Amino acid sequence: RRVVDVDIHVKPRSKDTWESVDNIGGRAIFIGGHNSSLVSNAAQAKLQPNCIHVLGMPRDGGIPLYTIVLDDMSISFEQESSKDNAGAVSCEVSGTKLVDEKQGGQKESGDHVSSTSLWSSLPRDLLELIVQEVTFMDYLRLPAVCKGWSGLTRSTPIHDAKSPLLLTTRARTQGRLATFNPMTRKKYDLGIYVSSGDPEPQVLRCSKRGWVLVTEGEGYVSMMNPLKGVILCLPPMDNDYFSGITFISEPGSPDFMVVCVSDWRGLGTMTVRTWRNDDEDWTVTESEYQVPFLFPTASHNPVLFDGEFYCLGRDGRLGVFNPNKMTWRVLAKPEPLYDATSMDQNEQRYLVVWKEQLIAIFTVPHGEPMRTFRLDRSQMAWSELEDLSDVVLFMDSRNVLARPATREDLGNRIYVQSFAETDGAATAVFYSVKKRQYCPASYGNIEPVNSIWFEPNL
Repeated sequence: RRVVDVDIHVKPRSKDTWESVDNIGGRAIFIGGHNSSLVSNAAQAKLQPNCIHVLGMPRDGGIPLYTIVLDDMSISFEQESSKDNAGAVSCEVSGTKLVDEKQGGQKESGDHVSSTSLWSSLPRDLLELIVQEVTFMDYLRLPAVCKGWSGLTRSTPIHDAKSPLLLTTRARTQGRLATFNPMTRKKYDLGIYVSSGDPEPQVLRCSKRGWVLVTEGEGYVSMMNPLKGVILCLPPMDNDYFSGITFISEPGSPDFMVVCVSDWRGLGTMTVRTWRNDDEDWTVTESEYQVPFLFPTASHNPVLFDGEFYCLGRDGRLGVFNPNKMTWRVLAKPEPLYDATSMDQNEQRYLVVWKEQLIAIFTVPHGEPMRTFRLDRSQMAWSELEDLSDVVLFMDSRNVLARPATREDLGNRIYVQSFAETDGAATAVFYSVKKRQYCPASYGNIEPVNSIWFEPNL
């Protein structure tokens, strides 16, 4: 068989039809089986631009690689022998996007060979050399290309591999997703859009295990995995007001559940909505408060603790939802720490679980010191903390993620959802529990409007 022509089509986001083009510009495309990968900046990745590389079927002694140069419509052929020494290989991949498009109406030939077998047949020593040079985001994507690559490791460890990323949407690019890594101070463009084109904005709410919970407009809720390109739409809720929303486990898991709490202070009621796998609609639980137990819920997402969902009140009390009994209660203890009626509306309250203990964080505006507390369960009272040396926290507008402090200098840090920019370089802003101040100073920093701390997981 010979290649006699190449047709390339693109589909603009603003149109419903494909358009024919004669080149791919400064990009490079790799094709193998039913998977493909696009390098948006071939020159930066030390590749020849405007080329398409096609991985052929395995042959005796190696795997053929065809390169189609669109500049002069020429094709070249190479075959990498699995027995050959891979030699010195340098590969720097930047701005890579995974492409997985299924087009209807195509027929597969009878001699089809799965893409998994093609990619898994590449020499192991060659792959190990390439893995040393790929970026953090591309290292996360390796199992998505070939499951057999999940065991590949780097001899030079990625120190930020367990660090959450600040996930943001770019309003000027129609909701295009981007991330910022606070450890490497690097930004990544995921090449994924969350905007559906509707006038109502999509809001990033919380993230766990690679999944992001997103709300839109009047009660529309969806689950999204940005790195895998998967979206799960949940049934719409009957209202779009809530104090907090969260989920446990992963979509499809037997214990997957979404919990939404709404504090109707004027009516003296708390409404909790839950959704589990295979539910046709949300289950609604309403509870009325008695006068002494009005509970002004802080605008943070509930946290799972000892099998129940805990909510922190603006005054420091705790409300608890039991998902098995479908009941809501306000605990008599701990007693209030603040007078909720005299608080600044910009003051924020958070809960996070660390080492099987419940931690509360109280913030005030204008760069003033934070206060952190641990729940003493023997006394059911808040105990103020002045040292968090074994943990690094990541705080956004509604969530706090806790991670072990892998370096001594990371302890006692609370990263917030803002960064400082100097000459185009970004520096993450954190609050030092020891010094009781923001570093750099909280004034003049950039805070994305729609952002959360994202937990990558592939």
